Amino acid sequence: KAACRTISENLEKLKLTGARVVCADAVWTVRQDPRSYDLVLVDPPYEAWAELEPKLAEHLPRMLAPDGLLVVETGSRTQPALPLSLRTSRRYGSARLTLFARTLLPRSRLPRSRLPRWSRCPRRRSARASS
Repeated sequence: KAACRTISENLEKLKLTGARVVCADAVWTVRQDPRSYDLVLVDPPYEAWAELEPKLAEHLPRMLAPDGLLVVETGSRTQPALPLSLRTSRRYGSARLTLFARTLLPRSRLPRSRLPRWSRCPRRRSARASS
């Protein structure tokens, strides 16, 4: 709650209007909220990201407006893999900020290394006839 209060105070100080600060369970919030946003900030406890990632991946893409931007903060060694276009990912000390854009990528087009560990399965090799 203190973090939400600080965010709200900073928005007021900067005279930024139209922002919505939600202090609630992230998964519940993204499941319930039908609106789309220009900017979505996700900053869960670092150790919770592995559990949250697949749940949030189902809903975050539809929450972004067509030109929207998603900013995810994780531990520096964690590279988020979401079904969105990766814009950049940078380490800052013990943190990593990863920015995603609205352009959706079908799961089949995500590089294998970008798929979450839970969704990887062995690739089948196709047999080629030798000529």
